[in-house]
Amino acid sequence: MAWINYNHVLVNKSIINSNLDFDEMYHLLHTENVFMAKYITDFDMRSSTEWWYVIKDDKIDLSKMKSKYRNEINKGLNNATTRKINQWEFKDEIHQLFMKVMKKRSQHKDRNLEDMFMDRFEESNESIEWWGVFLNDNNKLVAFAIVDSYEEYVDLREFFFDYDYLRYHISNSLVYALCVHYLNEKNKRFISDGERSINHPTNIQDYLIRTFGFRKAYCTLHIVYKNAIIKNIVSFLWKIRKALLFLNKFSLGKQINTLIRLETIYRSFR
Repeated sequence: MAWINYNHVLVNKSIINSNLDFDEMYHLLHTENVFMAKYITDFDMRSSTEWWYVIKDDKIDLSKMKSKYRNEINKGLNNATTRKINQWEFKDEIHQLFMKVMKKRSQHKDRNLEDMFMDRFEESNESIEWWGVFLNDNNKLVAFAIVDSYEEYVDLREFFFDYDYLRYHISNSLVYALCVHYLNEKNKRFISDGERSINHPTNIQDYLIRTFGFRKAYCTLHIVYKNAIIKNIVSFLWKIRKALLFLNKFSLGKQINTLIRLETIYRSFR
């Protein structure tokens, strides 16, 4: 199935799929517990737009990088080793690190972290690959990544870094290893860190662009609401959007304002 239910939003699993099954989309809109469908077209278009994915589509070469970033990456490689892992062999270490990181992320404080962990850990999907970062001194797991490796490209689903070890440049060790493996060795078309983030602030995409030469691949965003009632409600909320900013202090309010920001971006394509 090309469409999946992600937080009550129907999304297409492939960002480069030009043969979208709209019959399936409209069927799932009316049968699944979702209120809208979201998809893109014109992936990696020449002109800039308000929606994009952050990708790297060239091979990585340390010798061609700025000396500042080359030195930082070498520090990471000297301090830690990154390798593909079987997550079941490191379940306790992964669980401990996951809980440590997620408890510090404010947007997840009101959610069941154990359920979130098991959803990720036990997901059965042939495309999923796990990577671990281990300190060279004591082989301690200090970071891990969950990656979706497809035939043409790779999606960097999630990173988890132990904040106590960021000074060892462990993020550089991880990202460099992923670029070497998937771009230089596996000859994937590109690596994607996902779409533009509007739900919560993140510096990871700026970091990837600045340090590793990722770039924005612009595209066209499309939204289809489940029915006219939901569409009209969103349209009304959009008209009074400035008056709703105070709702950000509440969890539900943040979700409403995120939807309004998405609607604002969508309207830029009309």
